[in-house]
Amino acid sequence: MSDITNLTNSITHLRDRKKKSTFGQTNSLKQSPAFRQRGLKRERRFATDYFMMVAYSLLGASILSQIFLIVWLDII
Repeated sequence: MSDITNLTNSITHLRDRKKKSTFGQTNSLKQSPAFRQRGLKRERRFATDYFMMVAYSLLGASILSQIFLIVWLDII
């Protein structure tokens, strides 16, 4: 059977050959350009709220009709 030291040495040797071991290096992932680009877009877009669109359009129509009535009654 293999000795624990031999396994540790072989793992270390494989890590050295790879030169970029992501095991235990979470900071290197956060510093990568792809992570920074994804990290900037933290705000998510809201879904279209049709109820609010209808409510605002009714509010706008009522304000316009009130202004029209005030101006029309002042002219007459």
